[in-house]
Amino acid sequence: MIRNNLSKFVIPVITGSPRVTALRLFNVGSQDIVVCSVYMPWNNYTDEHLVEFVYVLGCLQSIIDRHTGCVFVLGGDFNVGRCRHNHFNDVLQSFCTSYNLCWAEPVNGSIHYTFHSDVNDQYSLIDHFICSPLLIDSVKCTHILIDGANTSDHLAISLAVTAKLQAKSTAIPKAPDNFVKLQWDKADLNLYHIVLSGLLSQLTIPTEALCCTATDCQKHLCALQAYYSDLVSCLHVAANKVVPNVKVNYHKHWWKEELDRLKQRMYRGHDNVAAVWVPSWRCNINSYRTRVKPKYKNAVKLAAQNADACLNDKLLNYMCSKDTMSFWKARRKRFCISKLKPAQTINGKSGDNNIIDEHIVFGGNDLVVHMCLLFNSMLRHSFVPSDFRFGLIKPVLKDKHGDITSTDMYRPITVTPVMSKLIELVLLQSYGDFLTSDNLQFGFKKETGCSHALFTLTESVKHFANNGTKVHCAFLDASKAFDKVLLNGLYLKLILRGAPLSFIRILITLYTDLQCAVVWNGSTGYRFDVKCGVRQGGVLSPYLFSIYVDDWIKELRHSGHDIHVGMVFMGCILYADDLFCFLESCYGLQKMADICSNYGHRFDIK
Repeated sequence: MIRNNLSKFVIPVITGSPRVTALRLFNVGSQDIVVCSVYMPWNNYTDEHLVEFVYVLGCLQSIIDRHTGCVFVLGGDFNVGRCRHNHFNDVLQSFCTSYNLCWAEPVNGSIHYTFHSDVNDQYSLIDHFICSPLLIDSVKCTHILIDGANTSDHLAISLAVTAKLQAKSTAIPKAPDNFVKLQWDKADLNLYHIVLSGLLSQLTIPTEALCCTATDCQKHLCALQAYYSDLVSCLHVAANKVVPNVKVNYHKHWWKEELDRLKQRMYRGHDNVAAVWVPSWRCNINSYRTRVKPKYKNAVKLAAQNADACLNDKLLNYMCSKDTMSFWKARRKRFCISKLKPAQTINGKSGDNNIIDEHIVFGGNDLVVHMCLLFNSMLRHSFVPSDFRFGLIKPVLKDKHGDITSTDMYRPITVTPVMSKLIELVLLQSYGDFLTSDNLQFGFKKETGCSHALFTLTESVKHFANNGTKVHCAFLDASKAFDKVLLNGLYLKLILRGAPLSFIRILITLYTDLQCAVVWNGSTGYRFDVKCGVRQGGVLSPYLFSIYVDDWIKELRHSGHDIHVGMVFMGCILYADDLFCFLESCYGLQKMADICSNYGHRFDIK
């Protein structure tokens, strides 16, 4: 494993042995470094193991010969003690001498073992670093790391070497790591409410800004920004004080509290041993750790086995009952975990300020009062905080069976702060009457969907077919429609609809100086400006897009080339950005296609 910021300098090296893993690190302005991880066979003093030991050394020799001019770091479990004299040790010493390699030793004051057997009470130094002398300043440079979280019989070792790496300006910046997940289900919500109320009571309320009723007032914007930042800070502080947290992906799906307790008991036993180094004092403490550690390991193994057995039973029951949908759903949930997560897994994400729904839901009445004051003042001042104008774009795979290397297979979902979604909900509740669309638009509406659009289409075609009329059809799909909405055109359509200026002004503020950054594999790219389009994932975005294409239906309805069922125009059906046109004649259908093309040319819909 290597760090992300080193990946551009590293290539793997073919070793020819499963006991050796190697990579080459390009060292700018100096010799390249070849790093090898070695796992030597166990030394049982037999000829067969000596032959395998020599074979692994032969693989290392081949790597060194193929990388002339490089320097080398060989590290791992050599299963050989330096001070012991046997065939294994002699062969390794001869290898080091032949290639001018230095055998690094533990630093002064360090413990002198890397392997410990609690059952037999044996301690030995068999993990080493062997490296080129140019890389180290002193022979005593190996650090033996004691960590209670390490349940292995081997202790980790580390070695610092000198390398001059020159980062390029095109390097991708690392995302802020959100390693901690708040466990709201285990939190004392009453205590959170009390702590948050106490913090909110200490806020400095911008009274002048909240009472201001002037139109287009600009002098209170800084005060409102500070008020919003203070609210976010109170939510963070209260949650960090009260709500338990755990590292993301830290626990397995089968993890239980009993395993946590056993793990903590093992840690305490390890810490006691590490604190007492006199052997005569350590016997009883080490005996305690010897009992606890195998118990913890066995409990972990048993929990994993039980989880697998439960899954197998569940899959068997689904198969016997012929419930194929539940069968594949359970199997995919267990075995098809991917970094390309579906859309619903990011709905609860927090955007850039790490505030999630639970911060607000459990905040209590005091938080509601502050948010009402802030939102009302924001509407009057046509102001939104800077956080609202920044979004994290998380690409979501459209089709898991498609080509995942193609950018066209991903839908860019923009994750914005929770408070931004709340203000959009407030706007939708207040101005929803101005965001209605034509009845032939079946997308983005309550109680209508794809099934209703298909029913309307099939029944209309059946009606004309039963009456002996030919129907000619055309299907049109707008490409990247959400991302290509011309904002000035959208504002014009809202003005023509008679939408209040206060609503249009805050929309303009929300989409002015908009910025986004793409999140991919834990890294966040550089920010870039967004000049057009409505955000996929925004609360208002579907309604705004429906307004943007609503005149499309009106132009087709009044084109003179239409088809009716009774007195109802049925010449086109729109579902989101997918348009279906049908007419009795090819000539009329071509005219409708021309109207669609002209409308798309004017409003950048292709």
